[in-house]
Amino acid sequence: MMLSSDRLSVLLKPQGFWLRDADSVTKTIAFVRPAHIPRLYEHLNVHGQGKVGEAVCATTAISGSTSHSCDECISEEDMTLLYILETNKDRHWTLVRSKEEAKSWERKLAQHTDSQCRATTQAKGPALRDRLCPVFDAVDRYILRLGNIYAVFASEFQYFFNATEERRNEAERLASLIGYIGESIDDVELACLVLFLFAPEVEGPENVFRDKKWHEDSSLRARVYLLVDFIREKRHMYAASQR
Repeated sequence: MMLSSDRLSVLLKPQGFWLRDADSVTKTIAFVRPAHIPRLYEHLNVHGQGKVGEAVCATTAISGSTSHSCDECISEEDMTLLYILETNKDRHWTLVRSKEEAKSWERKLAQHTDSQCRATTQAKGPALRDRLCPVFDAVDRYILRLGNIYAVFASEFQYFFNATEERRNEAERLASLIGYIGESIDDVELACLVLFLFAPEVEGPENVFRDKKWHEDSSLRARVYLLVDFIREKRHMYAASQR
């Protein structure tokens, strides 16, 4: 990949961004920072493709998740940056053929990133925040019922074992349907178990997510994304405390 996540990190760190993901296979680099609207995050998604030269482009998004910005259940994408950076008006990309051309494009990207992410938040953030308020409220109630998550991490096997077989089976079924979403399988499985353990208290007496399909239920996906965000962050903090 001609673009460099290290070089981009140096350019974007002063703007408050941190590197969220860099995948040399899919040629994607993603950055994120908090938005000025509470509980929302600004995302920069950079894409490349091609073997002889590299076609590169970038878009911005506003999301309720720190790690997911391409699913409309939790985020809104903005294509404006794509058109600002394009040199090919038909395909909306720029072809870079050398390291120097890649570095030049990266500098141009960094010059526009801050203003375009702020513009995305201003244009799409308030409506997204309003739309996600019920999801945020529900996830907060799940987290409240989960209690001391560090105690869960200390004996995670026992936490799963203590759940009823029905709840474990439901969680395992959902986790298998989700598949790979760029997250630790441990975090995904724990998020699914928390969802099924406490859904009757949070969502109502009926098991609203039983037999639901991942790709067909946006409220299910949004809750899982946010629970995984919470679990991932707390797991990193727990691991750091154990060193």
